[in-house]
Amino acid sequence: IHASGWFDSRFFVAKYCNYCKRSSSAFGCFFVISNRPSNWTYKSHIQFSEVFTTFITSTQPPTLFTLLAIGFLSVLQVSSSIFSIALILILAASSITGAPNFAILLDAKPEPAFQALIIGTALLPITVIPIFWIVPELGGFSEVFNASILLLITIFLTTFFGFFVRGLVFPKLDQNQTIALDGLTALTLAFMVIGLMAALRPALISDPLSVAKWLIFALIVNLGLQFITFHLLKLFKLSEFAVPIGIVSGNRNIALYLVALPIMQSEQLLIFLGCYQIPMYLTPIIMRKVYRNTSYNS
Repeated sequence: IHASGWFDSRFFVAKYCNYCKRSSSAFGCFFVISNRPSNWTYKSHIQFSEVFTTFITSTQPPTLFTLLAIGFLSVLQVSSSIFSIALILILAASSITGAPNFAILLDAKPEPAFQALIIGTALLPITVIPIFWIVPELGGFSEVFNASILLLITIFLTTFFGFFVRGLVFPKLDQNQTIALDGLTALTLAFMVIGLMAALRPALISDPLSVAKWLIFALIVNLGLQFITFHLLKLFKLSEFAVPIGIVSGNRNIALYLVALPIMQSEQLLIFLGCYQIPMYLTPIIMRKVYRNTSYNS
């Protein structure tokens, strides 16, 4: 591009924009112009495009959809119902930690799911502010601000502790250590799920109909969001991101709200939290037929 002059560069960029539009990264055009053509430049642009596309598909639509959902529920005058609040909390939450693993189990590319997990969790204390603020059931401004600060502190401390332990104990992981840590992660998640489903046992005895309602609701929301996101991304020619971002869209870490929102301690939402684990951990089985035509390996 530098050797051929600006006029030819503009022609190249005009053609190159077709790719940039498809990857939602028009900034890549300027990146290519300002750097000499090289394999590093191409790889850097591809990596930037993937992260940028993941950022757009994993953070912007959920925030927008959450605000639209709040508006729609308000028009129907059902925004204060416990089911509406549960839906809003799901749409506003970040990805679960197991999303990249689910992507691998479904033969999809795990990197977009991992990027969505990191970006979504890092931005969560910011993105929840307008959502929590306009939902009176979640508290006033002070409650919203406190919840945001608690989320920020929780995310920062756990991330810092994770990097600290990794740097101190496992600066270089070999294959056996990686496998062992994967197993430890699976056991930890299993114990966490048992704890998150603790409210189900007494509810099944005292009010099984309520548990059935919440389970149906959790199945519809979780699997429905995955199905809709998957087909929307395929419609916009983003098939490479359809499966991992589809997984992220339905599987949200609403348990993170337990440290910040008092409303999450209510009996009904604790029952829902337990029921929500069922479609979450059945995603690799239930959604396999939906995702099978977009296999990363194939």
